[in-house]
Amino acid sequence: MTVSLTLKPGPYQVLVNLPWDGKEVDHIVARFKLQLAEPPESWPDVECLPRAQNLGPPPIRGSGWRL
Repeated sequence: MTVSLTLKPGPYQVLVNLPWDGKEVDHIVARFKLQLAEPPESWPDVECLPRAQNLGPPPIRGSGWRL
């Protein structure tokens, strides 16, 4: 399951991914709430996509972030 967020300044599209078995929606929603409550630098599986030309890396990112 993927949640799409907008990070500003930038803008960047941030895609936060969590594995999901496709069964219990309430369970995956609860997991995303827990994940998103943590500092973004700790998120383990994130894609970050610049939405403007000449943007460097986002101001926040951790080892689980891919550009």
